[in-house]
Amino acid sequence: MSDNQKNPFWQYSLALYSRPKVAECCLSYQDSDGANVNLLLFCCWLGFSGQRLEPVALEKARLLIEEWDLQAVQKLRAVRRFLVSSQWGSSEMVKSDVIKSEMIQSLQQVELMAEQVVQNTLYDWWLGDGFCHAYEHGAALQTERLQAANLNTYLDMLGCQPIPTDSPLLCPLDEPQTST
Repeated sequence: MSDNQKNPFWQYSLALYSRPKVAECCLSYQDSDGANVNLLLFCCWLGFSGQRLEPVALEKARLLIEEWDLQAVQKLRAVRRFLVSSQWGSSEMVKSDVIKSEMIQSLQQVELMAEQVVQNTLYDWWLGDGFCHAYEHGAALQTERLQAANLNTYLDMLGCQPIPTDSPLLCPLDEPQTST
């Protein structure tokens, strides 16, 4: 499996997700439409990389990560969200807000690690399968078109409206810096 420091998909995702309104947009698709944030980011990264993701390949990618996402990522997220929303301050189980905060932080880290497994799986599969149609990389307009096409393939799968042209997911992004 890929090392996250050498995985350009992971590095791209960190850079894109940290941009204004991107997290909010991804989480909105996740919470209202059942989208997988990693698949949204995968669609964006492939477009950024000059790749067009076809529906059959996207379905293979979805199936590839489905069990891990259901059994690890989503369950960790549910526990973390429960702790965030719970009123445990007066409970005998967790009396200290500090303990609750530490638990939430720890769960966030484990959830992030589970997300890394998903992204490494997708990246390794992409490297080995060569399922995409490559286009010339470079022009920001071409990148946005490919990102939109890839995202619309996924959104169509979910029964959603096409991505708006002003979506924060459709943005040119310089190559993220990798740590050495």
